[in-house]
Amino acid sequence: MNQLNRIILNNFKFFHGQTVIDINSKNLIIYGENGSGKSSLYWALYTFLHSVYKPDDTDIQKYFDPTNDQNLINSFIKTGEESSIVVEFEDQTKTITQKTLSYRVLNTKAGDLVREAAHSSDFVNYRILSRLYDFSNREQIDLFSLFEREILMFINFPVELSPGISCKFRLY
Repeated sequence: MNQLNRIILNNFKFFHGQTVIDINSKNLIIYGENGSGKSSLYWALYTFLHSVYKPDDTDIQKYFDPTNDQNLINSFIKTGEESSIVVEFEDQTKTITQKTLSYRVLNTKAGDLVREAAHSSDFVNYRILSRLYDFSNREQIDLFSLFEREILMFINFPVELSPGISCKFRLY
């Protein structure tokens, strides 16, 4: 099993220049004042892991294209500087594998490493949790569509359900 070893952010959102976050295959707690880059780190990992689900590479490249309105590039970079997300994984034998997302390099889809990491990640943020309480008392609560859209799509089930089979959650 591979574990995160290092995250290298280069001119990505809050992070100007190169920022290296050494995780060394351990747990990491991120805290800090508003505007210190916590959300930028979240979006870097989210963008990186979800890149494997985008069938068209241009849907990923737009985040690193300075001419695209949806870019996630640090606004203080000079013309010609690039933005990137690099994640290093380490396996049991201490072998390091590096995957990169940038305008020119998109190698997260090569092999199953990033897809498996995305399947095992826990990207449940406050927006998803707040939707659990976004119901009127008069309506029947159906959480399955929320789970299906935000959580279940990232779980690697050993058996695929047949089309037409549905599950419903009901809160009382």
